[in-house]
Amino acid sequence: MHTEANEFPATECLPSAQALIGVSLCEAARTLDGWSRLLFIATVLPWLAIFPAAPPSSLLALMAASTALACIETYHALRLTFDRPVFAKWAQCSEDTLPEAMKAFDATRTRLFRKNHKSNDHGSSGHRSMADRVKATQQLFFRQAICFAAQAAALLMSLAVLGVCSHNA
Repeated sequence: MHTEANEFPATECLPSAQALIGVSLCEAARTLDGWSRLLFIATVLPWLAIFPAAPPSSLLALMAASTALACIETYHALRLTFDRPVFAKWAQCSEDTLPEAMKAFDATRTRLFRKNHKSNDHGSSGHRSMADRVKATQQLFFRQAICFAAQAAALLMSLAVLGVCSHNA
């Protein structure tokens, strides 16, 4: 049976290959985080230098939004930074040892971070597939990218506000 590349079910991919996708997403998140920090600096610091005493309220709102977006983006980047070495280790596991390594990770994570957690969304075994893990990583990266895009929009809007302020001066 021949299927198109975009129709290839994730369950047929080797979990170690899926783990490499997770590593790649985490690496991309690191790059995006660096650009996000530059956007934050570009949005906030120049305006504080230009309007040190009392910036216009619209500019303050954009700076507050940019700060909030940068914090949310950083949170997602930190989550993905945590995931990167885990996916890297799983990518190196053989197909025989990978399920046990994932179960051990889940058990340890549950003990450390959710001591009283008695049920979960993954059935009685508590085992998530590699495809589910990579999909969750992809969702984190997508949310991080949305924050980055919103930061870029805040920068463009603050430039527009600066243009209006300088035109009215």
